[in-house]
Amino acid sequence: MQVRITARHMEIDPVLKARMEKKLAKLPRYFGRIQEVQVIIEQVKFRYQVEILVYSDLFTVQAKEQETEPLTTFVKALHIIERKLKKEKDKIIKNKKHSRKTIRVQEI
Repeated sequence: MQVRITARHMEIDPVLKARMEKKLAKLPRYFGRIQEVQVIIEQVKFRYQVEILVYSDLFTVQAKEQETEPLTTFVKALHIIERKLKKEKDKIIKNKKHSRKTIRVQEI
């Protein structure tokens, strides 16, 4: 899983970046086929906007949040991503269960 963290109009503190990478490393628990995660942190006046994009071979998930603290904003967006990944995984499992066809054998 590749992780790209981008900052716009600001510099990322190395401690903040390390904490974000540590939290992002836990995403494969929710869905194991993640290929890339992109985090964009942008400072807009006195607020921080965080956008997280998760790319999988089956789908793409996106979340945006705005707060006054960068880590708080990141954590809120990450919770949204986790919820969406669980939902997508449940959809895949549900569709696989319904796609099975049962074959009935008639006795002669």
